[in-house]
Amino acid sequence: MPIKAIKELPDKTAIATVSGIVEKQYAPAEQTENDKKFSQHRQSLLINDGEEKLMVTLMKSQLHILDSIEGYELILTAGQNEKGEKRGLLLNKWKPLTSKYPKVSLKVYPEATIRAVPPKAGESEQEPLPPQENKSTPSPSPTPSNTMSEASQFEKHLAICARGLSLCLDKAQEIVESREHLQKDPENVRALAISMFIESKHHLQSLNIVQNGKPVNREPSAPTKEASTPESKSADPIARCMKALAIFEEKGEEGMSPAAVKVMNKLVEQLDDEGWWDQAYDRLIADIQHGTSIETSQKLADAANTIFDQSNSQDPEKYFVSHPAQWRDLVLEQAGRDAGY
Repeated sequence: MPIKAIKELPDKTAIATVSGIVEKQYAPAEQTENDKKFSQHRQSLLINDGEEKLMVTLMKSQLHILDSIEGYELILTAGQNEKGEKRGLLLNKWKPLTSKYPKVSLKVYPEATIRAVPPKAGESEQEPLPPQENKSTPSPSPTPSNTMSEASQFEKHLAICARGLSLCLDKAQEIVESREHLQKDPENVRALAISMFIESKHHLQSLNIVQNGKPVNREPSAPTKEASTPESKSADPIARCMKALAIFEEKGEEGMSPAAVKVMNKLVEQLDDEGWWDQAYDRLIADIQHGTSIETSQKLADAANTIFDQSNSQDPEKYFVSHPAQWRDLVLEQAGRDAGY
């Protein structure tokens, strides 16, 4: 379905299929506490079908694409349940308070099939990557313009994986040796190492580069002054935006400098463009749950869901993130009512 047609559909519509060239590929986002609770781990890609752009969000870690596929055609196809209903591609549509036009993104779940088709090179057309039976994203095959052969690409990734697993084994051994109760079971080292490897595998490419089949450590560069400032592009835009909006809610525009208001507006625009308000809202929930017991965390989550469902805003995530103190009061009041206070 053309992206233009998708953007005209109502929110939460199940989409059958969509495709487009990957214009921008983002690294997997850091998981929030709420992401971990619901076993979510997001990665976003911006696709373009020649007429319109669409932000696509892969919702689970097994869907993540670690190799670069910018310039590839991404083809997404929904799965079907026993009733023939489409599953796996869900439209996420909201209307920002500062815009006349709705924002749209597409959430992708494991029920969908994902294919990455490499671009043509000269007269030789590459065959599309076949869908995987487990419906996780396949790694793209190298094009004829690549200087490395397919075998060397495999060896490169294998070397990085081996180094990552070795680091996990060393850390697991260190943990077991420091805790006497873990030393009773010799399988604990292996179990801990595998668990850590699975949790951190999306950071493998940051470990090193490989030359001639051997890993070469990549020395971390010293942080620059620009990178440590709140205004730098490398800082977390979601956290910066949430902090600015909290100050704006408390003090109003007159309580902020013109430069700070300008930065805040740019951050709001960035979250609009990237479709990050749902992630910011997840952080609100994680913040209010921080330091509480499991039972209290669940009660707060239930209260937040009630407040969310009662909202009349066309974009509740953005509204609540823009009014964090008001949202917090509403959630605490609702939690009290739920508890019978």
